[in-house]
Amino acid sequence: MSIFVTRSSMPSLEEYIEEIKPIFESHLLTNMGPIYKRLQHQLIEYLGDYNSLYAPLGPLPEGAVSGADWGSVPSTETHPLRPGFAGPPPPVGEARKGNVMSNVLITGGSRGIGFAAVKEFLKAGAKVCFLSHYEETGKAALAKLAEINPDYPVIWRCIDLCSEEQAKALFDEVEALWGRVDVLINNAGISNNDALVHHTMDNWKAVVDVNQTAVYNMSRYAMSALKKTEGCIINTSSVTGVHSSPSGIAYPATKAAVISMTKYFAYALAPVGIRCNCIAPGVILTDMCAGIDPEILDSMAQDSPIGRNGTPMDVAKAFAYLADAEFITGHVLNVDGGYVL
Repeated sequence: MSIFVTRSSMPSLEEYIEEIKPIFESHLLTNMGPIYKRLQHQLIEYLGDYNSLYAPLGPLPEGAVSGADWGSVPSTETHPLRPGFAGPPPPVGEARKGNVMSNVLITGGSRGIGFAAVKEFLKAGAKVCFLSHYEETGKAALAKLAEINPDYPVIWRCIDLCSEEQAKALFDEVEALWGRVDVLINNAGISNNDALVHHTMDNWKAVVDVNQTAVYNMSRYAMSALKKTEGCIINTSSVTGVHSSPSGIAYPATKAAVISMTKYFAYALAPVGIRCNCIAPGVILTDMCAGIDPEILDSMAQDSPIGRNGTPMDVAKAFAYLADAEFITGHVLNVDGGYVL
C-alpha cells in the first residue's frame, strides 16, 4: 500500500493526516528520509502553496506531482520538482553552470568582514557588487580597491536592504549588467549591547531590520536569479546565535534567526538548485570590537584553542569555500578558532 494518496476527493487536512498516519508510521524505521521528503512535497501540492512559495521561480512543472504514483518512484529517479536533481554529478572540477563564483553580491561590503570578502572574491576572478549603508564608506572602499587593482570588475551600490522595490531593482540591474548572479552573501549587520532594562523598542527594531529582515528580503529577491545559475546564498550569523550572549538581546536573537532562516531556505530551495549556508564567526577583529577593552580581547584570544582572535580574512576564506562547495547546504560553519568548544 502506498503512503501517497490521490486527490480524487478532497478530505480535510485533519482527515488526510489521519489517513496517512498509520502507513507513515509503518515505514518510519526503514524509509524515513525518502518518505518524509516525498510526503512534504505532496503536502505542498495538497495545500496549494507551491506557487506562492516559489512564485519567483516559475510554476510547478506539469505532472510533477502524481499522487499514488509517487510511492513507486525509486530513489534513483529524478527529483519530482527538479528534473535531473538526483542524476549523476558533473565531472570533478566542472561546475554545473559555469564558474560558481562568477558574479557575487555582498551586503555590508565596505568594511570589516564584508570588505575582506569583496577582496577575496575579486582575487579569485569574480565580478563583485558590494553594498554599504553609508555613501562615504562605500566610496572609500571603492578607492581602496582601485589602489589594489584599478581593473577590478567591481561596482558599489547603496540601497535600503529592507525595501522590496530596491532589492528587486538591484538584482535586475546586476543581471542586466553581467548576465547572471551566482552568489548572494548577506553580511550586513549591526549590534546593540544595551542591557535588557535599557533596551528600547527602537533599538530592537533597528537591529532586527538589518540583521534579520534584510536577510529575508534580499534572499527572496535573489531566488529568481540564483535559480538560473544554481547558485547559493551565504548568511553571516554569529557564535552568539548558536550559544546566545549575556548582553544585547537583539543581536543574539537575530543571529539565531539567521541560522533558522538559513536552514529553511536550504530545504525549501534545494529542489530548484539553490544552496544556502551560514557562517557563525567568533571574535573577529573588526569595528564591532573597537569598544571592547584590549585586555578582554587578549583574554578571549587566550581562551581560544588556536590562541588568537580571528581576522576578517579568516571569515572571507570561509565564504569562498562555501560558495564553491556544491554538496553542502543548510550548514552552520563556525569560524571561531574553536572558541565555543
